[in-house]
Amino acid sequence: MARFPVWALVDERAHYAYVQEVAEQGRLPFLGRSLISPQVQALDDGTYPGPPRTDPRTRGLAGQSYEAFQPPLYYALAAPAFRLPVDHAGKVRVLRALDLGLLLVAAGLLWLLARRVLGDAGRVAVAAGYAVALTALMWPSVVVRTVTVSNAALELVLALAALVALWDAHARRDQRRLLLAGALVGLGLLTRLSLVWLVPVLVVVAAGFVRRRAARTAAGLTVALPVLVLVPWLASNLDRYGALTAGSVVREMQEPFLNPAGRDYGVDDLPGRHAVLLNGVLAEEWWVEFLSSAKRRARDLFAVLFLATPLILAAVRPFAGRARAAGFLVAPLLLAVGLMSAGLLLANWDFFYPRYLHAALPGFGLFAGAVVVRTLGTGRAAGAAALLSLGLAVLWLHLATVTPFTAP
Repeated sequence: MARFPVWALVDERAHYAYVQEVAEQGRLPFLGRSLISPQVQALDDGTYPGPPRTDPRTRGLAGQSYEAFQPPLYYALAAPAFRLPVDHAGKVRVLRALDLGLLLVAAGLLWLLARRVLGDAGRVAVAAGYAVALTALMWPSVVVRTVTVSNAALELVLALAALVALWDAHARRDQRRLLLAGALVGLGLLTRLSLVWLVPVLVVVAAGFVRRRAARTAAGLTVALPVLVLVPWLASNLDRYGALTAGSVVREMQEPFLNPAGRDYGVDDLPGRHAVLLNGVLAEEWWVEFLSSAKRRARDLFAVLFLATPLILAAVRPFAGRARAAGFLVAPLLLAVGLMSAGLLLANWDFFYPRYLHAALPGFGLFAGAVVVRTLGTGRAAGAAALLSLGLAVLWLHLATVTPFTAP
C-alpha cells in the first residue's frame, strides 16, 4: 500500500492521530478537545517535513482527533511500532506494514477455521473451501480499509480468532476454549465495539455448557469476561465523559456531516440503506465507479455469486453440519446487518457502511466454500475460487489505473 495516498479517504488521519497521542503522550485522546498534530496536518497539506499551512483549529471535524471514541487496544499495540526512529511519513508506512501483517495473520486464522469446518472432508476439500473463503480478504475494500492505519486489521484478527475458539468450544465441549473465546470477544470489543455481533454467538455457545453442572461456572465466567475486559476503558469514559462510552459526544460532532438535513429515518428507508451495502466490494475511494450502469450490474452479479448463491444452494441441497456452519459463519453477518438496521430505526443513526461488515465476511466466505464443497464437490469449489479470484484480479488491475492510485 505504499502507493496509496496519505491520508486514505476514510478516517486514516484521525486513527494516526490517536496512535500518536498514545505513543507520545501516554494517554488516550479526549474527544472534542484533542486536535490532530502539526505533523499530521503537514502531511495532509503536502508540506511535511515543513510546517503545515493550515491550523487544525480552523478545520472543524477534520482538524480533531475524532476517532478518540474508539476502544484503545489497537492504538496501544500500535504505539511501539510508531516509536521506531523514522519520520512521520515513515511512521505511516510502518503502521501500514503492521496492519498488512495483521491481515496475513487473519488469513492464517481463516485457514485454521477452514480445517475445523471442512476437516472431515479431507485436505483437498479444506484447500478448496479455503480458496473460496480467501477471496473475501481480496476485496479492494477489505484490503484498503485493513492495511491503511486503523483498528480494522486487529478487529479482523480477533473476530476470526474468537470464531475458531468458539467452534472448538462447541465441537469439543472444551471449557478452556470457551473461556478463551470469552477473552477474545472481550479483546475484540476493546478494539471495536461493532464486534458486538460476537456476543450473541458467545452466549449461545456458553448456554450449551449450562446443562452440565461442572461447566456452569466456566459458562458464567465466559459471558462475564467481555465485560471484565472492558471495565478499565469504561471507567475511563465515566471519568472523562460522564458516560460509559463517548457515543453521544461523537454523534453530536459527526451528525452535521452525516445527517445534515436532520432526517428522521423509518422502515421505508431500510431497502435503500441495505442496497448501499452492495457497494462493499470497493473501498469508498472508488464508489464513483458505480456511476456506470455496467459496473453496477457487475457488482450485482458478484453479490449474487458470493452472497446469494451459497444460501440458495444450502437451502435446496442440505448437507450434514449445515446448521452449525450457518450458526458460526452466516449468523455473524446477519447480526451485523441487523444491528445496523436497529441503529437506523431506534437511534436514527445511519451507520450503513460496508466496512463495518468486514470482520464477518471471511466467515461467510468460508460458509460459501463449504456449501460448494459439500453440494457440488471439490472440483467445482476450486473452479468457483478461481472464477472469483480472476474477477478480483481484473478489478485490481483496473483500479491500479484510476484515482487514487493515479493521483499526483
